Amino acid sequence: MKALDRINLSKPLDNTGGVIRTHTHDEASGTSFIHSVQDIAPFKEANREMRNSGGDGYTGSRAMKHVATIPHIMIDKWCQEDGLTRVQFQRMRGKEKAAYIRRKLNNPDYAYMRTFWKG
Repeated sequence: MKALDRINLSKPLDNTGGVIRTHTHDEASGTSFIHSVQDIAPFKEANREMRNSGGDGYTGSRAMKHVATIPHIMIDKWCQEDGLTRVQFQRMRGKEKAAYIRRKLNNPDYAYMRTFWKG
């Protein structure tokens, strides 16, 4: 019997925030997998357009500045890389979350997520 014969076909779970999650179960081993995918090309394009818009990213009151747009799938990736659950990430507050995100966005691999912030 081929390994593929033992695995149920992927079943869609949800499509939240553009992230498509599917469930696969290997009946032979009893192992389940959740696969998540998201097309990040629209984020890259929108961020590039913002960077090239000539604006400075501040709100009209100048109280806040738009610095990045982060695809949901990247938060999942970062949490997995750093051994965090999504709940642990969501429970981070203030300076702790800001420092975490700043550290990630300072990585040149993630520069495409920045809008009006040079890093």
